[in-house]
Amino acid sequence: LLPPFLFKSGYQMRQVFCYRHIAPILLFAGLGTIVSALTTSFDLYGVQQLGLLGGFNPTVLELLTFGALIAATDTVSTLAIFQAKKVNPNIFYLVFGESALNDAVAIVLFKTFSDFVARDLEGTGSVLQIAGALTGHFLVDE
Repeated sequence: LLPPFLFKSGYQMRQVFCYRHIAPILLFAGLGTIVSALTTSFDLYGVQQLGLLGGFNPTVLELLTFGALIAATDTVSTLAIFQAKKVNPNIFYLVFGESALNDAVAIVLFKTFSDFVARDLEGTGSVLQIAGALTGHFLVDE
């Protein structure tokens, strides 16, 4: 059901509101998704270090992949509630733009980290290699 809802919302969107708020939308979607993924990953790493995961010992790259996977937010329920309540258009377009781009950022993060997991099962990928791959995936689709 997600594509029809997003299509309807995007089709009825007033572009002026979206372009007026492009900087905060990009900031919330990009930086917010990255912070969410990293926070989840490193919180799980802390839980693992405390020995609370039992016999399950994922690598840091696997935890980063999982964090990226769950960093995407639910757009349909938020947009449906906002449309029903007729919220301020500025708030609606900030949330709509952020939620649409949030999914895209989460997909790029997941693809990058999962590629590293597939290539490097020991989890020895350096931070510079991961940063370079992220930059490449954000700029060019492979």
